[in-house]
Amino acid sequence: MDAPFPIHPTYTGISVAYKNEEMIADQVLPMATPVSKKEFTYFEIPVAQGLTVPDTRIGRRSEANVIEVTAEEKTAKTEDFALSDLVPNEDVANAPQGYDPLGHATETVTDLLVLGRELRVSNLVFNAATYPAGHKVQLAGSDQWSHADADPFQAIWDKLDIPMMRPNLLVLGQPVWTKIATHPKLIAKLYGSASTVGKARAADLAEALELKNGIIVGKARVNTAKKGQAPNLARAWGKHAAALFINPLANNERGMTFGMTVPKGSRAVRVIPEPKIGIGGSQKVQVEEQLKELIVASNCGYFFEDAVA
Repeated sequence: MDAPFPIHPTYTGISVAYKNEEMIADQVLPMATPVSKKEFTYFEIPVAQGLTVPDTRIGRRSEANVIEVTAEEKTAKTEDFALSDLVPNEDVANAPQGYDPLGHATETVTDLLVLGRELRVSNLVFNAATYPAGHKVQLAGSDQWSHADADPFQAIWDKLDIPMMRPNLLVLGQPVWTKIATHPKLIAKLYGSASTVGKARAADLAEALELKNGIIVGKARVNTAKKGQAPNLARAWGKHAAALFINPLANNERGMTFGMTVPKGSRAVRVIPEPKIGIGGSQKVQVEEQLKELIVASNCGYFFEDAVA
């Protein structure tokens, strides 16, 4: 990042290492190899690419058939994201031993920046418009997995063969997992027909569904109220579910995957002097990142809208 104030290595280390266990965006749309410029190209691979087998026979004196690899090249730009916090120099001078006000501000700002990314990824992945026809369903009434007559396991299992690449990851909003984890039909499916009470383990369900990358649950909460209004906390991932094929090794140049995040460089922290603010001045701790969340193969996923009531 180019700016008149240098990146602070200590606080950058805190911000990059910071992890909020409630956040799952980095697992849903993993970080790809960083690009060097804001504008970059990536490829959308046609459905038939890699699945249409040409004639592979070759004669004793003939040449092998030449394949033609096609993909649609598209252009995207990383977006800029940043938040800052002001720390009075007086607070730094009077801080108790072992407490670093600038380090604490770095963690606080990073938490909000990460929450913003969590919400963006949720809004992209849990959005019916993201998926092509035939790769989504809106559930209602007795079809919703919270209903006693529903069969959550079978409902998911039956859709896993629809995406072009069989999903290896199931993403659930916390309200969905809360309901299906104790659903009698799911318990019976996993642990035998005599078992209809208790709680399912996510690992057991993932194994039964043959999901190599497992099941992840979006637990993060976000305040949806406008500034000045009473807080209104809601789950960032809502009452939906998505089965996705995610390849964490894919990047903007190669690899099949439902989606990814393309960063420019890595997250950075700048400490900017603000001499006119407060007695003795202040310091602004600014956390910055440049990235783009992309859906590159929407036909590698399946979306369950309103999975529970």
